[in-house]
Amino acid sequence: MTRRLVVIPTYNEAGSIKSLIELIFTSIPECEVMVVDDSSPDGTALICKAMRDDNKRLHLIERPTKNGIGSAYRMAFVWALEQGFDEVIEMDADGSHSPEFIPNLYKY
Repeated sequence: MTRRLVVIPTYNEAGSIKSLIELIFTSIPECEVMVVDDSSPDGTALICKAMRDDNKRLHLIERPTKNGIGSAYRMAFVWALEQGFDEVIEMDADGSHSPEFIPNLYKY
């Protein structure tokens, strides 16, 4: 079975993160999700922690400072390789990427 990871860097995404994660798991039930949060003052990481209690396929890296999207992706990619994931998908938390289209990527 192919192991798929969706990576979502976050900073102040409390208003959208829960529904985005739920939509990802609905669109790709077999995937796992990694949120890399840069110490969002709005509680984004707290929402992810609460969701993680009910879903062990949700992972969270909390970083102590805002270090940017590029380094968040790099950190998650290293983690994904260490964990043996076969595919890694990048996803923005602001709704600019629609999870419903992710399964179409697997056709190619």
